[in-house]
Amino acid sequence: MKERRGFTLVELLAVIALIGVLLLLVTPNVIKLFTGAKKSLFYDEALSLYNNAYTTYIYNTSEGDYTKRFCRGKDTTTKLIDVEEKEGLYYDITVNSYGEVTSLKVSDDTFGLTVSNSNGIKKKSIKQSDVGDSFDINCNGGVTPPDPTPESLSCIITNSKRYCNVFGFTYSKSVQNI
Repeated sequence: MKERRGFTLVELLAVIALIGVLLLLVTPNVIKLFTGAKKSLFYDEALSLYNNAYTTYIYNTSEGDYTKRFCRGKDTTTKLIDVEEKEGLYYDITVNSYGEVTSLKVSDDTFGLTVSNSNGIKKKSIKQSDVGDSFDINCNGGVTPPDPTPESLSCIITNSKRYCNVFGFTYSKSVQNI
């Protein structure tokens, strides 16, 4: 009868070390994949809110309600968009008298999206690359911006021009020397 022999301790340690090295190589890519999927899902939800803001505005105006701002914050709400509310998703959306979205602010616990244009925002102008860090939405007035980064706060002041970018909002003024 043959004698059965198992694996040696050295062989087991070598296999465990090899599995550990493979996990170290694969884990960052898997995390990046999950983060990208979450970002894509958030982007789709923001576009869904964009689409439903127009529909809700048209429906409300037919009922005699001319509310132009829909907001759902963590602590306060004004007028809600007629959609199934997802827990942890907050928004502040303003429409003009034609039902065009002029300001879109959407945030959850991970991501945030802010786009505004006084002439109306076109859906194709909202890009997934616009998705950034989350922020708090306050329905009583405004938006609490994320902690500043060097990219979000910049000013250039010369003798002829002043230009500042603060959290995506720009201020530009030409200065005339007298």
